[in-house]
Amino acid sequence: MTTLSPDLYQHPLDRESFLNLQAISWLAKLPKMFVMEDVERDYHLFNLADNVVLRHQDHPKLHDSLDRALDALNYPHRPDLFLQCDPAPHSFCFGEKEPMIVLSSGLLDLLDDDERTAVLAHEVGHLACGHTFYQMIAQNFASLAQLSGVVPFAGAVSYGARVPLYDWYRKADLSADRAALIVCGDAGLLVRTIAKLAGGKMGGVTPDALLEQARLLERLCEEMKAGTMRERATYYFSTLFLQGFLRTQPYPAMRAHEATQWAKTPVYAALNTGHPEEAARLLAAETPSAQAPDEGGFWKVGGLWEDFVGLFGGEKPDAKP
Repeated sequence: MTTLSPDLYQHPLDRESFLNLQAISWLAKLPKMFVMEDVERDYHLFNLADNVVLRHQDHPKLHDSLDRALDALNYPHRPDLFLQCDPAPHSFCFGEKEPMIVLSSGLLDLLDDDERTAVLAHEVGHLACGHTFYQMIAQNFASLAQLSGVVPFAGAVSYGARVPLYDWYRKADLSADRAALIVCGDAGLLVRTIAKLAGGKMGGVTPDALLEQARLLERLCEEMKAGTMRERATYYFSTLFLQGFLRTQPYPAMRAHEATQWAKTPVYAALNTGHPEEAARLLAAETPSAQAPDEGGFWKVGGLWEDFVGLFGGEKPDAKP
């Protein structure tokens, strides 16, 4: 049986944006400027000091979910689980040789067991795709900005790489969502999890409502892009530049839409039924435009999805009077 490679579920926008990030030569050299074993050790010590270890004997369901994700994604290193006391629902991971996953108390309070599995699978997907170093840079941007006048290169990290770093950081979540789909085998579960994280327990956000919201968002934005000069200016400069330029996460409605679209593809069907060889063959035969159903123009170059997630990462359509 062919080992499942992250290349089989890595989102093309993630791959493209990471190449753009690597094209910044000094930024590509950053990992070599750090001794990663030391960074991982220091971060592990920080978690031991400031957070709570989630042990198997105390939280067997969480560890069973973690094992399920590790097995499905063929990730060889077992992460330590930590609990962070924070009412805001969030999670993150770090490390390569000795990885760790941190879950907030707010996230565990909000989600049920199946939804927690989706979150853990999402984080293992990040680990498997090798996202963790640049995620750390993006997550600690504010701290780097404060050091910009003291530490050499910190200013460059804080400002020169801000746009391409955040651009990639948003797109990396799309690959991790695909990993979660492989583990859970249920697009509805993933969308439900995204809906809860967006709206909370009392937010009244259902998966159907979130997908309908994505369709409404697409329609309104396409109307603005095809409208008057003022409407186009509002769309590109206000909607995108002011509201999305430095955003670190994909918009929930569009993230849910993308997950359901990929769940319809033959590549996902092959992975979901345990046939990575067939998925690899299908991917090799595909053109970039065929990697997901083209419904509503989300996958067109310069289209809505690229506008919101890529933020100037591709060619934009010419404005027509």
